[in-house]
Amino acid sequence: MFGSRILKELGAYHAHITPRSDDQGIDFYGILSLGSAFQLPSPFFQLAHDVELRFVGQAKHYPDRPVGPSAVRELVGSISLARHQVFTRDPEFLEDLGLLALNPLLAMLFTTGWFTRGALELARKAGVMIRSGEQLALFLAERGVGVVQVSGAPTYCPDAFSSWLNES
Repeated sequence: MFGSRILKELGAYHAHITPRSDDQGIDFYGILSLGSAFQLPSPFFQLAHDVELRFVGQAKHYPDRPVGPSAVRELVGSISLARHQVFTRDPEFLEDLGLLALNPLLAMLFTTGWFTRGALELARKAGVMIRSGEQLALFLAERGVGVVQVSGAPTYCPDAFSSWLNES
């Protein structure tokens, strides 16, 4: 759920989570239309609406331990298999992603904890966008997610965060 909500914060109009079990190594995915995301000059307006970025990602809830390179390798492998429609079960859960061989795709790996140096290096070389729990918290705080005003000061509110998380 968290991954799809982050995608919606980024402007994705189509964001989903995969089933908890047998997800083929993909936890969340979504689509963003460039034309919807940016104000562009009119000659480029229609073209920008035709350009769609796809996001595919994995989220790791490891608050007390780091995520290593194996998670990066798993995500890269999962994306490669998904592009070629190779699954261990019926791939209908990714059907609405419409992932084709040449679609622009951003791979994302999130954790509630942190990444090892090896994971950071491999993600950089493979082109995987990774964010630690601290980076995600800062991103959300900057957007006001889970923040309420108490006596004129911004304060984190778990109920406000839960409400945001459960929005559809």
